[in-house]
Amino acid sequence: MNSDNVAAGGPFTPTGYARRAAYPTAGDAGVSRALTADAGQAAVKAGPDLGVLKDNAVTFLNGERKMLAWFDILILTAILWGEAIWTSTEYYLMMVTGEITLAESMGYSTSAADTYTALFLQVLYLFAALLYLWARGFDFRILNFKVTPKGIAFGCLIFLASAFLCDVCDFALSGVFEVLPIPEPVFALLADVGPADVLYAAFNGFYEEFYFLGLCFSVSSRDFKWVLPFSILVRTSFHTYQGMLNALCIGVAFGLFMVILYYRDDDKNLFPYALGHGIADIFGLSIVQFFL
Repeated sequence: MNSDNVAAGGPFTPTGYARRAAYPTAGDAGVSRALTADAGQAAVKAGPDLGVLKDNAVTFLNGERKMLAWFDILILTAILWGEAIWTSTEYYLMMVTGEITLAESMGYSTSAADTYTALFLQVLYLFAALLYLWARGFDFRILNFKVTPKGIAFGCLIFLASAFLCDVCDFALSGVFEVLPIPEPVFALLADVGPADVLYAAFNGFYEEFYFLGLCFSVSSRDFKWVLPFSILVRTSFHTYQGMLNALCIGVAFGLFMVILYYRDDDKNLFPYALGHGIADIFGLSIVQFFL
C-alpha cells in the first residue's frame, strides 16, 4: 500500500474504497470530481465565509494597496497640480503675447501674504490627495521618509549636482534665448528671501517629490513606462511661468536626474530629495550664479 495514499485518503485506502462505493461507476478522476462536487455543495449550503470577507474589508480600510493604478495618478495629478498647471500656462501665454514680462510672471506671489496663501493652498491640496489615497486603501508604509545625517548630506549633494546640471543645460540651450521667453538669472529675483519663502520652500520640496518620486513610483512596472514621461510633462508644465528654458531645465533635466537617483537608491528615502529640492527653491538651480 502506498504510504502517500494512506496519508491523503487516496483511492487505495479504506476511505478511497468508501468513495468508490458511493460512486461505483466512477474512475479515479470521477472520484476527484465527486469530491470536488461535494465540497462545492457544502460551501453553497454554508454560504460565504464571512470571516474572510471581513478580513478583506479590514485590509482594504487599513491600507494594504501597495500599487496605484494609472487612473489614480491622473486623479492625483488633477488634485495636486491642476491649479498650478492652469496658472503657469496662463502666465506663459501672457508672456508670449507680451501682456506681461517675465519678472512680472515670476513675481506674482512675492509678498509674504501671497506666499503664505500659496502654502495654505498646497496644504489643502495635499490633504485632499491623502484623503483620496486613504479611500483607495493605499499603504503609506511603502513610502520612506526619515530625517538622518546621511539624508541631510545627500540632500545637499543633490542640490549641488542638480544645480550644476541645470547650468550645463542652460549653457547648451543658450542658442534659443532669442526664441523663447527666458528669465534673467532666477537668483536675482530671489535676492530677498524671508521666513515665508523658507517655510514654503521646505514644504514645497516635500510636496513635489512626494508626488513625483513617492506616488509615481508606486505603480506597476507596466504603468511606470508611461507614468515616467507623464510625470516629466507635469513637472515641466507648472514651471512654464519661469520661461520655457527654465521649465525644460527643471522638468526634463532636473526631473530625470531625480528619477534616476531615486531609482538607483536602495534606501528610497524621500527626505534627501525633498531637502535638495527645498534648497533649490530658495537659491535657484544654479552654481554659476554664485560666482557671477
